[in-house]
Amino acid sequence: MKKWVPRRSILIGGFLALLLVAASIVGFVQGTQNNVQAAAETLNQPYVRVVGTGTVTAVPDEAVVTVGVQTRAATAEQAVKDNGPKMQSVMAALKKQGIADADMQTQGFHVQEEYDDSREGQAKPSGYVVTHQLKVTVQQVDRVGAVLDAAVKAGANQVHGVMFRLSKEKELQVAQQALQAAFKQAGAKARTLAEQAGGQLGRVLAVDEQMGQPPVIVQDASLRMAEHAVSDATPAVSVGQMEYEVQVSVTYQLR
Repeated sequence: MKKWVPRRSILIGGFLALLLVAASIVGFVQGTQNNVQAAAETLNQPYVRVVGTGTVTAVPDEAVVTVGVQTRAATAEQAVKDNGPKMQSVMAALKKQGIADADMQTQGFHVQEEYDDSREGQAKPSGYVVTHQLKVTVQQVDRVGAVLDAAVKAGANQVHGVMFRLSKEKELQVAQQALQAAFKQAGAKARTLAEQAGGQLGRVLAVDEQMGQPPVIVQDASLRMAEHAVSDATPAVSVGQMEYEVQVSVTYQLR
C-alpha cells in the first residue's frame, strides 16, 4: 500500500532543506572573508620580511650501488638460463657481506637481440644478450669497497656509480638543524634591519619554509673496478662530506 503524504508537507520539507544549504554557504563565505580580513589586518602594519639560510655539513651514512650480470648466448632462452645462476651467486655473496634481502632490488632485466654488421654490409642476428641489474643499499658506508669486491668476485661484470646519501633518519636530523640555523639567521637579520629603521622587532607574522633537495655524492665505480681487476686489493672508496641547505622566509612585526 502506498503511503500518501500531503503536498504541503513536501513543499515545507524542501524549503527547509534549501534554507539549511543557503545558511551553510553564507557561513562558509563569511568565514572565508573573516580569514582574508584577518590576514590583511595582520600585514596592514609595519613589518619586515627576511630570508634566512641554514647550511649543515654532514657525512653520508648510506650508499647505493648498482651491479649487474650480463650474459650472451645464441638463443634468448640460453642467455636467460646462464644469467640466473650467476646473479644468484652475486646475491649470495652480498648476503655474506651483511646485505639484507630488503636492501637488494632488481633495477632492470633486459633481453636484447644482437646483430652483426660486418657480414656483407647487412645487419644479421648474431645472438642474444641478457642484462640483470641489481640495486644494492649499503647501510655501512665503510663497507662499500668490500661489497663491490665481493660482487665482482662472485660474477658481477657490470658496476655502475656509487651514490652516497643520508639515511631518512639522519636526513631528518640534519634538516632540523638546518632549519634552526636558517631561522636564527633570519632573526638576526630582522633585528639589524629593525634597529636601523629605528624600531623594535615584534612577533612573527608568517613563516615560509623552502626546503632544498637532499644532496647526494655520486662517484664513478667502474673506473675503480677496472683498476681493481689489475690488482687483488679491495677498491678504496672515499665518502667525503655533503652540505644540506634550507631557506626560510620570515615576516616580523615592526614596532
